Amino acid sequence: MNDSEFDSQELFQAFMSHSPVVAFMKDEQGRYVYVNKCWENLFSLTLADIQGKSDFALMPEETAQQFWENDRKVFSSGQPVELIETIPAAGGAITFWTVIKFPFTDAKGQKFVGGVAIDITKQKEDEEKLRRSERHYRHLIESSQGFICTHDREGNILSVNPAAAQSLGYNVSEMLGKNLREFVNPEYHQHFNRRMKLVWNNAADNGFMSMRTKDGQERTWKYHNVKLTETVEEPFVLGYAQDVTDMQEIQEQLKSLTLTDDLTNLYNRRGFLTLAERQLRIARSRRTGKGVYLIFADMDGLKQINDRFGHNQGSLAITKMSEILAGNFRASDILARLGGDEFVVLVVDADDATQGIVLNRLQARIENYNAQKNHPFDLALSVGISLINLDDTKSLEEILAEADQSMYQQKRNRKSRL
Repeated sequence: MNDSEFDSQELFQAFMSHSPVVAFMKDEQGRYVYVNKCWENLFSLTLADIQGKSDFALMPEETAQQFWENDRKVFSSGQPVELIETIPAAGGAITFWTVIKFPFTDAKGQKFVGGVAIDITKQKEDEEKLRRSERHYRHLIESSQGFICTHDREGNILSVNPAAAQSLGYNVSEMLGKNLREFVNPEYHQHFNRRMKLVWNNAADNGFMSMRTKDGQERTWKYHNVKLTETVEEPFVLGYAQDVTDMQEIQEQLKSLTLTDDLTNLYNRRGFLTLAERQLRIARSRRTGKGVYLIFADMDGLKQINDRFGHNQGSLAITKMSEILAGNFRASDILARLGGDEFVVLVVDADDATQGIVLNRLQARIENYNAQKNHPFDLALSVGISLINLDDTKSLEEILAEADQSMYQQKRNRKSRL
């Protein structure tokens, strides 16, 4: 060996010893003729230990068989191959390697297989974690009862979970590729377009949106949308929403129950105080020059009706009186049943002449009802009227209490009997 060949051999040894990848050579019988330092460190064997030996003498049979079959592919095809091989590590763990094997011959024409390998175990573990995460995410999305979808800047649906599609009466395939606007009432399209711009410009948006089901029902959804831009080629919007239609209806029913009287559908005491206080504040601030009157009314003889004809007839008498009162006052007047046989009305923008007309009309309505003799009882009403001093700072509750006492005093004196 001349100096040039010696230098070349030295350079090759130095190169292979410092290479961070595993390198090896085998003959046609699968016997090792060379391994580099990295290979020795991986298997805790030296070249002297393994030279002339095959994988079957060095590795577990399953691993050796894997290596042998892949080596034969290279020899039979005469072409390089890139594949993934597994190698058992200490403790029984399996490591994964990307291996490139290639055929070559020496100066004498003897065939060999050479190979280099890179450890991709960490990459494989990360990929498996990602797959598990994607499976969990997909399961979460598919099993969620909320409305979950992704869409592009224009609102075209990229993905949607089964519960979302089902809630609108569709299957998933019917919604994919459609624009969200197709599920929104056209009268809300302008509002929808504004919300789309908001989430795209601000990266997030939340609120309420009305969507239409396949059979034409309107459902209300509380939504939260975010724009995702990281780790994706094209930004998209991820939206999550909950159908709050039933909850809103329940809330409206509860609100109605707290403000209205079940028997008459008039406002109850709470409803009257809530609305009349607001109306009184407006009247005190506007000062139109007209008066604000509080009319307190009490049915006469309700106890006798209950005792003589039963409570069903008593309830009917209350209902009929409420209908007469409702037909006698303006829509702007606030009429309520305070409970039992007591009614109250707040009349705004009226004068003495107006109140006289109102009371006369009420008297006529009651007399007309009694004349029809459709029921075994007659209706009668005692009324007290108070002009509210708008300069007075008393609350409506206080004014109501005073009017209550005044009405009962008048009733005892029989001065205001209709």
